Amino acid sequence: MPPILWGLLAASLLNLDRQSFGHNMLARPLATGFLIGWATAQPQAGLTLGLWAELLWLARPPLGGFIVPNGGLAVSAALLAWGLAASPATGPDAALAAGRPTPGSLTLLFAAVPPLAHLAVNVERLARARSTRMVARLEAELLEGASPPLLWYNLRGLLVTLAASLVFLAVSAAALAGLLKLAEAGLPAAAWAALAKFEPFAPLAGLTVLAENLHGRRLLAFAALMTACCVFQAL
Repeated sequence: MPPILWGLLAASLLNLDRQSFGHNMLARPLATGFLIGWATAQPQAGLTLGLWAELLWLARPPLGGFIVPNGGLAVSAALLAWGLAASPATGPDAALAAGRPTPGSLTLLFAAVPPLAHLAVNVERLARARSTRMVARLEAELLEGASPPLLWYNLRGLLVTLAASLVFLAVSAAALAGLLKLAEAGLPAAAWAALAKFEPFAPLAGLTVLAENLHGRRLLAFAALMTACCVFQAL
């Protein structure tokens, strides 16, 4: 089976850990990025993109019924899109090229992660709505004195989440791959060079989100540290 299909299946299964089964933090962007990157033969891109995305929602726990944007599915879709858009590598350096995205493309993929993560929340909402209906049906059967197959009800819930994840990943990865192809054909070389120069500073987006709760001297110290890091990186 091609690596893209392995990645598609693995990402859908990992999303079960977030919603329906396990809850072992494997669906977090960092863990998912590494695992899907490894499954699709692009471990460096997966680890990098997963780390950047992890910073965006690190300080937003799912408390009080709040559904955190699904960074794991978003990172998976971005990595699958990269695999679909990339031209097959040949020659002795093919293995290395497979894990090294085109300079600048990782910035575009990272920019797509937040909107995809918010869209992916609908996968969880769909699963919750479906589960609510199944629980109501199960309660009705129990009140009637029936003996419903509890295991089958649980399996159906898992299958609904798995199917919704597969559809979301397939559609979003294909759409994002098409956008990457258009950007590759339409953006000038200067634009790609600018995107490549921005890549080392991409984590600042997540760090800025983490700093939103800082005030006074802590915020000033954080800003000074980030400025120093940017200057050092630019040099």
